[in-house]
Amino acid sequence: MPFILCPSVNGELLSLIKEEETFEKGQLVNTQLDKVKLSISENLSNKFSLDSTIGSEFSQLINECFESQKFTTKLGDDFTPKLSLSRNDQNIIQSQLSNASTNTLTRIKNASDHLEALYRGLQKARKNLNRAPDEDVVKPLFNEIMELNQDLGKYEKEMEGYEDNLKSLIFQISEVERELMKLELVDQKNLELATKMAYVQRTRKALKEYHKNITHDKIMELRQNVAECFNLLARKDDFVKSVDIDEDTFQVTIYNSDEQTISKEELSSGEKQILSISMLWGLAKSSGRPLPVIIDTPLGRLDSDHRMKLIDKYFPNASHQVIMLSTDTEVDNSLYKRLNPSISHCYHLSYDKRTRKTNAEEQYFWKE
Repeated sequence: MPFILCPSVNGELLSLIKEEETFEKGQLVNTQLDKVKLSISENLSNKFSLDSTIGSEFSQLINECFESQKFTTKLGDDFTPKLSLSRNDQNIIQSQLSNASTNTLTRIKNASDHLEALYRGLQKARKNLNRAPDEDVVKPLFNEIMELNQDLGKYEKEMEGYEDNLKSLIFQISEVERELMKLELVDQKNLELATKMAYVQRTRKALKEYHKNITHDKIMELRQNVAECFNLLARKDDFVKSVDIDEDTFQVTIYNSDEQTISKEELSSGEKQILSISMLWGLAKSSGRPLPVIIDTPLGRLDSDHRMKLIDKYFPNASHQVIMLSTDTEVDNSLYKRLNPSISHCYHLSYDKRTRKTNAEEQYFWKE
């Protein structure tokens, strides 16, 4: 604060510090120059033997050069430092004086405003104290306030108890609501389950009816397919007029052209085999699926007519893939030639007694 009150003095002090700083730097430079000049003169005298006249000229020339480089000041030769401050003290004073015009002025103003506000508050407090009533008047009111505060504390405590009870009741209500929601969900699920069960019953009834109808249709189709296959393979044309299959027991009944029942005991062994093959063929046709067929020694108990029927009509058309296991006496050379257009591969399974293994060769019993 004192520095702000004398800005001219501050300026003079800063100028003096600057001048002394400049003077000190100049003195330091002159001292270094004198040392260098002395060193050059001594080296010149020691290392070179010069004539006195030349040595004097060299010395004069060196003096003139160094004197021209020396620092000179406008302060005069009789200038003497008054402060003699260190570099650190100079920096501190310069920083203090440069900040005195800005930060300090703001701080003084803020402190003055704060002091004024405090003083006004103090005056107002004194006025209020002067207006305050005597202790005899205030004491009864103070006692009454104390009693009211005690009552207020009691009521607040009761209020806290009521609030705790209210929280407990709210929690119980939320628990009841959650249970109610669970029961509603269970009731809804039961209702949905009952609806689904009704749908299941109706679907089951419909599926049962559908199963009955589709079974009837498939059996009717199977009856026709079996009868056609049997008549196609049998030696006697139109020997079987129709085939009946019971829809519950799947019992097979055969009828001839006179609508009379044909007992299975009346069939020859070859006709029984043809009936079995016809059943398999009819089932494959009725399924609508490409089912591979594997048949083992199918021609062993058949006469020549039945064999020709199977060779010409069944084996080439039974399925997309037919595997027939036969002997050379069943399918001989003539029958092999009739089957040849429908044959993809032939394999001959021969047993080797020495190795006790069965080998498969891609050929029939004879070399093709």
